[in-house]
Parts: sequence; C-alpha cells; structure tokens
Amino acid sequence: MKQTINIKESDLQNIIKESVRRIISEKTEGTVKISKRYNTKKGIVLCVDIEIDTTEGYGSFEYWHENMEDDTYMEGGLWFENNEVVDFDGCFDLPKAVKKALNDSGYTTPW
Repeated sequence: MKQTINIKESDLQNIIKESVRRIISEKTEGTVKISKRYNTKKGIVLCVDIEIDTTEGYGSFEYWHENMEDDTYMEGGLWFENNEVVDFDGCFDLPKAVKKALNDSGYTTPW
C-alpha cells in the first residue's frame, strides 16, 4: 500500500529537530561532497547530497525522502561566491534540509 504524506516547506522548520544519522564531508582537490540525513518527528528521513566545485564556484544538490514511498525528489544547481550561496536553480525555494546541510558545513545561505 502506497502512503503519501505532504509536507509544506513551512512545516519543515517545526519537524526538523534532526538527529544527524550520517554526516560525511570530504574535501578532495577543489571538490566538496556533503551527504547528510535528518530524521523528522514524523519518522521521515530527509536526505541531502551536495557536491561543490570550489574552483568554479558551482555545485549541485539532490534532496529526497529515504523511507517514504512518495515521489519527493529535487535536484538543482548552486552558485557560490566565497562560502556563500548566491544563486540556485531547479526549484522555487531551496529546501530547508539543503540549507541546513550547507550551513552545517560552513556555507552561508542568505534566504
């Protein structure tokens, strides 16, 4: 049986009282890879994978629900100046879990 749960972006700040299950940040010659998982109060695991080319100031992200049978999936581009996100594409608003993963890894998100 397929179960669908709709989550509003505004609800994420209330349900993401994360216990970080897995945090991987590795730096290799101009590339930063960030992979984080956040557990929500409702038992949903929010997954974020980010890769940043620090020499080009460009990166990408993927966001999905790990333990849900819904079709929640987003991906997009990220543009940086120094350690600040200055633009993104792929979605109307950057998911809060993506912002949190960036902030936890030392990047600034002004939105």
